[in-house]
Amino acid sequence: MRFLALIFMDHQGEKMKTLIGLAIVAVILLMLAKAAAKQKTGVQKSGEERYKATPLLSENEKAWFNAIREALPHAHVFAQVALNQLVKAEGPKWRSAKNKIDPRSIDFVVLNPELAVLLAIEIDDRSHKLEKRQADDAKKNKALADAEITLLRFPATPVLATETVKARIVETLAAKARARAQG
Repeated sequence: MRFLALIFMDHQGEKMKTLIGLAIVAVILLMLAKAAAKQKTGVQKSGEERYKATPLLSENEKAWFNAIREALPHAHVFAQVALNQLVKAEGPKWRSAKNKIDPRSIDFVVLNPELAVLLAIEIDDRSHKLEKRQADDAKKNKALADAEITLLRFPATPVLATETVKARIVETLAAKARARAQG
């Protein structure tokens, strides 16, 4: 009887080993199939971070960028500059002030040949008429004014002629120079 029990157990043990082996093979095949499907479709697991390139400038912003560069051929023009790269929050409530500017950017920043900031330029499309956008604009205006960086705003469309852009920039910088001389 004992002999039969050993044979039976040995037989059951072999069956278990076989079943475990098949289960392992099935799991491996399932994992490979999922990996292949993920690679083929580009689908990611829920919650996994994923990024996609996006254009830095819209077509209208590109046209403005070119108009500003043509108007100021000896200056350097940078697009979509983080506001916190131009101004630094200070004072007892610096963290609150910093939080107000951190998510914001300036459409264009113009530097002179020595790389000093000449002015910031915002291109205001119709979204700037919205209350939330006006609140954002007020934060930009204050931060730049406090830092004594001149801000020039243009309506988004149509792009002005190069000479008109140049005249507005020169006029704005001349007004800043007069104000400094008087103050």
